Amino acid sequence: MHILVLTALTAIFTLTACESTSGSDRKVTLKRPNASVPVSAETEAPDPGALASYNIPPGRCGMVLWAKAGTDTVPVFQALQDGSAVMEIDGKMTQMVRYSAQGEARAAMPNIQRYNALLTQTDVIQVEVSTVWGNQFPGGSYVKNGTIILTGPDGWKRVMPVAGIAGCKATA
Repeated sequence: MHILVLTALTAIFTLTACESTSGSDRKVTLKRPNASVPVSAETEAPDPGALASYNIPPGRCGMVLWAKAGTDTVPVFQALQDGSAVMEIDGKMTQMVRYSAQGEARAAMPNIQRYNALLTQTDVIQVEVSTVWGNQFPGGSYVKNGTIILTGPDGWKRVMPVAGIAGCKATA
């Protein structure tokens, strides 16, 4: 299982992509915490306090998804309720815009979301995020498990198992 996750992470980070400059008012940044969050991506998500380590603005809702890389938990995806998201592709933080959402929503985040990310001026990577909700807590929910599927313009696909957390931050 660990080799599969490492292979998926390697594939994600070696994709060719460029950062979209459209919709700059909807930019999200994926902030890595100072210390690794202890979590098993196969069975659990971190304590809700871990949400404070990420750039989800006060008074807004969002979701952070992690993958396992050896013994470390690595944040690989972050989205906000307005449909903006960010994911590191080929070492660059790539902005994405949601074009479809369906399913049960918790903390204003539907459990199936589809995004577009510019690969080049004309090529687009499609990113589908599917989550299975876990236990709820005040202001949010754990993501028990899920997948991120990247589809390139020529039809290639990469699948990554994830876990995470969705929640809303209180206003200051």
